[in-house]
Amino acid sequence: MIITDVTNPATGVPGLTTSLRGISQTHVTAQTANESGLDAQTALYKTLATLVHEDHSLAVNAIARRDIPVTPDERKGYEAVPLTVETQRRMAGLLPQVKLTVEENHAAMIQAQLRTSYANVRPGHRVAGGVVLGTAAARLTFHLKGQLDPNAFRSAVAEVLERLNPFNLKITVEEAEAPASGTLPLNLIVQAALKDPHSGVSGGPFPVAEIQLARMIDGLIDGNGRLTAGPVHLYMAPEGPIERITSESLHAENDGTTRRFADNTAKAMVEIRLAPGNNETETAENVKAHLKANAPAGVQLEFEDDKGGSPWSTGIEHPAFTLMLKSLEVGYGMKPCLFGCGGSIPFVAKLMKALDDIPPLVIAPYDQECRMHEPGESLSVTDLNGCARSIVHFLLNCEAALSRTG
Repeated sequence: MIITDVTNPATGVPGLTTSLRGISQTHVTAQTANESGLDAQTALYKTLATLVHEDHSLAVNAIARRDIPVTPDERKGYEAVPLTVETQRRMAGLLPQVKLTVEENHAAMIQAQLRTSYANVRPGHRVAGGVVLGTAAARLTFHLKGQLDPNAFRSAVAEVLERLNPFNLKITVEEAEAPASGTLPLNLIVQAALKDPHSGVSGGPFPVAEIQLARMIDGLIDGNGRLTAGPVHLYMAPEGPIERITSESLHAENDGTTRRFADNTAKAMVEIRLAPGNNETETAENVKAHLKANAPAGVQLEFEDDKGGSPWSTGIEHPAFTLMLKSLEVGYGMKPCLFGCGGSIPFVAKLMKALDDIPPLVIAPYDQECRMHEPGESLSVTDLNGCARSIVHFLLNCEAALSRTG
């Protein structure tokens, strides 16, 4: 069986895909008790902030521990892939100043994209495909009992957020129109990329803006709903004019514009891209257990499972793989790489379980510049023709080659 829904290592460079990440998506909704000092959206941000460690690696330990470690030979293979850090950053649309979450080399980035589980979050009100949103935004509304210099306070908030910004995302703090007297609403806009890259193909080695925004809000506001970081904590009552804080998620575009959602319920889509070694069923339960265990006191979480699919990986001992490697060399005119795909094709693992010993041959008509499943998706003629020639060569030779093996 031949499957063609992955990317090659580079334009015109053939790859035989031997692993796919899986996916688990869960809708999370938060509610708070009346006596809680936190509003529901702030509580949700503080809960989502616990999905990652400070270095942005996955903090749901039950999932991270199941990732199958990369072998030294696999690492050497990644080092031989003709990709550069600059190409990978461009594919993800990263802003120039944004730091990676892994070492600044292409092999580490490939490992993070193919063989590492990671968390992605999107606002639950927003309809989006499997992407990492390049920009995230929230509105914090400060309810006042006295006078406050908005410009000085906005600058103080921006100063705190920059200290909570280890990956150097672009931060904008802007005053919004006040819904009522005695309030000061500030929009916090955090941007990592100029586009919304595919969460499977590109995701893993760079920070997720929505999660970093959650971590900033978590560092700004404590579990009682009070500003906790200096110098902004001085603005809280009883010494200061701020009595309480509420927040809401905003729809953010990558040009910096924002708008409010019609539904301001506190909800989010939590997506985990799963490295080989994991499975979708355990992952969904692990995510729920982690979020419940880390929710602030007085917060109730509700969950609804969305799509899921287990990861897949294979050895290449079957003679069909030997023939396909030869066919790729004939089709492209150069030796292929053993590669993988950070994206998910959920039916592959299920189909392989059903078909038992029939090997799946996963090859690519796409290249790294194709913008797979993004606006402006395209195909390289070089890769399309190379893939087609490879399949023809394989089909013309498979009966003889496979029958010789018995």
